[in-house]
Amino acid sequence: MINSTWKMYFSAIDFVFFGLTLNLSNINEMINMKENDENSKKEKLSKQFWSILILIFLSINLGCLYVAENSNVQILNPIALNITSVLLCFLSLGFSYKLIVKLSTV
Repeated sequence: MINSTWKMYFSAIDFVFFGLTLNLSNINEMINMKENDENSKKEKLSKQFWSILILIFLSINLGCLYVAENSNVQILNPIALNITSVLLCFLSLGFSYKLIVKLSTV
């Protein structure tokens, strides 16, 4: 514990998987959401689009992290990958919170 570094406690892959789980849950909730009118259909499609877009970015980030971890090839700067992992995770968390609040008030 005394000689441990921050890398031991911080795993960017964990943040990416948390973001992926949140976005997959969002898509599942939107599939089961009832559509009352045309505006609700457009809003649902918009939210699905953003969830899928974040999902794609998280998947690309995960692929880069796996390549960097399992080989000596550095596709991107490791610090940049860590920062984007955390930012995308918090973006997913905020988006999920907004979606769940919206669904619970309907």
